[in-house]
Amino acid sequence: MLGVECRRTEVSAMANSSRVETSQLTIRAWREQDVSTVYTMLREAAIVQHGEDDFCADPSTLSQDGFGSNPRVHCLVAELRKEIVGILLYFFLYSTWTSRTGLYVEDLYVRPDHRRQGIARALMSAAATVALNAGCPYIQWAILRNNSPAQRFYQSLGAVALSEWSLMRISGQQLEQLRAHNRAERIS
Repeated sequence: MLGVECRRTEVSAMANSSRVETSQLTIRAWREQDVSTVYTMLREAAIVQHGEDDFCADPSTLSQDGFGSNPRVHCLVAELRKEIVGILLYFFLYSTWTSRTGLYVEDLYVRPDHRRQGIARALMSAAATVALNAGCPYIQWAILRNNSPAQRFYQSLGAVALSEWSLMRISGQQLEQLRAHNRAERIS
């Protein structure tokens, strides 16, 4: 088991070696040739969540960020009869509260015609394997408040809502304005 530090190349190797197979379902780490399908599924998820206008990922960026010497994002794919039917996109974060690196699930999506077959649970189980093998004591994610089915699903896994925390974001013009307030030495 790795210590606190999650070395990306070792984590990728663990994700590849921790394949979850049933009679027809395989969970594995993505490959570069999967990027187009993963992109399409992320776009489908954005449409379902009414966030299509805010969706700005593209295959080129996913490929750059997901592959190379130091990937910034990782993905598990669920294959059913050689067809990708589900994805779980994740990255690693650090918490000063726990002094540990955790696994953050950015996206979990299963195509509608393959839901309620245990695929999302299998993806989350594989993510738990990656997290624990990497020395990460927790998995964290955010869900839309109005997504009751997702809340029930995650609760069925044993997850609890962190009601004392609020997710915050600054972007666009406000981010540019904040940068303009930087009176300190220039940060590159």
